[in-house]
Amino acid sequence: MLFDAAADRDDVIRLEVGEPSFTTPDHIIDAAARAAHDGHTGYGPNGGLLSLRELLVEKLARVDGIRAKPDEIVVTPGGMNALFSTYLALLNHGDQVLLPTPGFPNMDEMVRLVGGHPVFYPLESSAGFLPDPELIDRLVTDRTKVLFINTPGNPTGAVFPRSLMQSLVELAARRDLWLVSDEVYDEMILEPERSHTAAAPLESEGRVVTVYSFSKVYAMTGWRVGYAVAPPPFAQILRTLQEPEVSCPSTISQKAAEAALTGPREPIEAMLVAYRRRRSLALDAAESAGLRAVPPAGALYMMIETRDAGLDGIEFALWLLDEFGVSVAPGTVFGPAGRGWIRISLAADDQSVVEGIERIGAAVISRRGVNV
Repeated sequence: MLFDAAADRDDVIRLEVGEPSFTTPDHIIDAAARAAHDGHTGYGPNGGLLSLRELLVEKLARVDGIRAKPDEIVVTPGGMNALFSTYLALLNHGDQVLLPTPGFPNMDEMVRLVGGHPVFYPLESSAGFLPDPELIDRLVTDRTKVLFINTPGNPTGAVFPRSLMQSLVELAARRDLWLVSDEVYDEMILEPERSHTAAAPLESEGRVVTVYSFSKVYAMTGWRVGYAVAPPPFAQILRTLQEPEVSCPSTISQKAAEAALTGPREPIEAMLVAYRRRRSLALDAAESAGLRAVPPAGALYMMIETRDAGLDGIEFALWLLDEFGVSVAPGTVFGPAGRGWIRISLAADDQSVVEGIERIGAAVISRRGVNV
């Protein structure tokens, strides 16, 4: 409803969608065109081209510290498909999955779709939206099957320090849980002094599934290329599921992904520089506007507190759109802990980010003290 309302207007600052303001770099597009002309237009293997998986072996070692073999990597039509297949393989009806809130809304919808039961663990803004392992541990029951984590986080931008990731891996092992780690923003660290820590290298029991994507790092959202890294027996299950689900990922898109991995890094680094600049601009704008924002360490998003407006959720977002011409993601779509917050995207251009935050500040001030 909100997205449709925003799309119908040409005078709106759109900060609600994590769609990069950049087009896919030219060398990636050119490689896809060559692949099509060269005849790479047919079906491929269910789990992805061997040539791409071999390149991903090097990427995973270099970026994430994961020592994987090609048969432990399954290429999928986007990270969402990798997650869906993972839940489909792991969950029986009524099994519980521990999910963060605020967290990406597709996660709990996906769990419900395959018959699972979401159980939320809160991410407190006072802790930088980092999870508390002791609190998570208290939520485990005999029906809990999976602990889902996300770093760098959507919508929070939280980046887990190594010590926290180690604690979460140990918690999952001690409680006999599968750990599903969404790390699709692994190369989008907005604080240069921070670094991404992957879950898989810290675990030795073979019960971690990690999901990655080309969508945001390479501005390839529409190409739909993601991949999962899993122990060999589980990776084989994921490959088997792809046949009835989607047959195989797009061959042309996979050739584009190969170019993303082997081509020049300058366009990718330039996009990261722009996102870091927008983060700085957004934080300055929020402070000037009298808004509380939690500095994101990674990903493309920033959480802003709006509870002083006296409206919440979709009601606030629609009012903001109608009265101030700014479209944002209401915090309530990210689960119970999203109340009183909105998510803005740093994928918009510099001017839109700054002006949008200024308008949000004016909107909140205009409603302070209003009884609803």
